[in-house]
Amino acid sequence: MEQLNYLDFYKELERSEMKLHFISVLEKLMKTKKVSQLALSKCLEIRQSQVSNWLNGKSLPSYESIQIPCNYFQICADKFFA
Repeated sequence: MEQLNYLDFYKELERSEMKLHFISVLEKLMKTKKVSQLALSKCLEIRQSQVSNWLNGKSLPSYESIQIPCNYFQICADKFFA
């Protein structure tokens, strides 16, 4: 039986919580601006599937690309990952 690695467990838990927080913030921002996934993707000049993946927790923006939604919503990246 494989021994449970608590450090890996907590790292994964932290990533999961970070994803949930990012999704929650993005959904709230989209609702406030009354913008759909399609409209947001066009404004950000990215594929709609990328916005969908963010909202479904399949992926998060990379370090380099997080500034794209931040600029659109006029927030700092800390707001997404606080």
